[in-house]
Amino acid sequence: MTNWQVDSAYKLTKNDAAAVNEYSYSGLDLTTTSEFKIVSAATSDGTYLKWFPEIGNNYGSNGEITADAKYTVYFRPDYNGNADWYCNAIYVAIEVPEESQAVIDMINALPDAANVTTANEQAIAAARKAYDDLSDTNKTFVSADTLAKLEAAEDALIPELVNRCFIENDTDKIYSGDEITVSGAAEGGKGEYTYAFYYKKTSGTNWLEMAPAYTTESASFTPAVMVNYDVKTVVKDARGVTAEKILTFKAKKPLTNDSATSAEEIAIGEKIVVTGAASGGAKGYTYAFYYKKSSKDNWYAMAPAFTTKRASVTPSAGVSYDVKVIVKDADGNTEEKLFTVKVTKPLTNESTISAEEIVLGENVVEPVDTKYNNVV
Repeated sequence: MTNWQVDSAYKLTKNDAAAVNEYSYSGLDLTTTSEFKIVSAATSDGTYLKWFPEIGNNYGSNGEITADAKYTVYFRPDYNGNADWYCNAIYVAIEVPEESQAVIDMINALPDAANVTTANEQAIAAARKAYDDLSDTNKTFVSADTLAKLEAAEDALIPELVNRCFIENDTDKIYSGDEITVSGAAEGGKGEYTYAFYYKKTSGTNWLEMAPAYTTESASFTPAVMVNYDVKTVVKDARGVTAEKILTFKAKKPLTNDSATSAEEIAIGEKIVVTGAASGGAKGYTYAFYYKKSSKDNWYAMAPAFTTKRASVTPSAGVSYDVKVIVKDADGNTEEKLFTVKVTKPLTNESTISAEEIVLGENVVEPVDTKYNNVV
């Protein structure tokens, strides 16, 4: 740029408070394409004593002006500025709009996050509102560090995020093969919560996802073996802050009904003896015994339910009978088992003779075949 013009309207004022020889001018409108120089006062013949910087070193020609705004220009004709000064003589500072400066002052007045209490809540909220009300342009005058101080103060008022996730099943009554459901819950923190659910055998090291992380508020899995399991839940709030919780349970062996009958086939008049037996579940088993004819629907108790470990019944007909045993463990789990017992009629000899008295020389007719009258 060579067509320089001098405008006395931009006359700099001496800063008497400065420790060195310094001048300044406030309110200078500059754009990112502006360039300027500073000149000394004119002599009597209309020439100027000196140009700062010298011709060829214009302020702004190398991108020194980074935004369109009002600036304050500082000038030290003795070239005793520090490294931040252009050619050690010129320093330019962007002028913050009053609205932006008011917000900056409000934020700077807040205590550091470590010292924030509920007594500062209104001041923090007011600073946030004032910042949000700024235009997009004026927001650019609030530095990242200043805004970070406001956000840290806001975070300091947020209650600690607490993970309240839980297993919906009764963890004292979980058996291998049961479906385990884990539900997300939390308090404190900020905004909406999302959850991640994992599980592993306590003896293992690899966590397995119960569902894709942070996509659902509950998840399920089915323990396949009878060991201790760990469940890990992670809750995340709107800030990305997380809180973890580990839950544990033992998968027990399922209740099995091992009861047995004394025989699969008996004769009328003999007893069907049923003995209760079980494994797995929660120890402390009780039993209930029932019977009926296989062709009928109604069950009859062989003994008062859950009062004895053994019961018997003597069938009165030569037909098939069904026997039912229900075992109940200490947790209230029940398991049913059915038997069928065939009851047969006893052996009957129905042989006959032709007469009880005959004349000498008459034949005794041979008896009929013996038969078994077994009813199925």
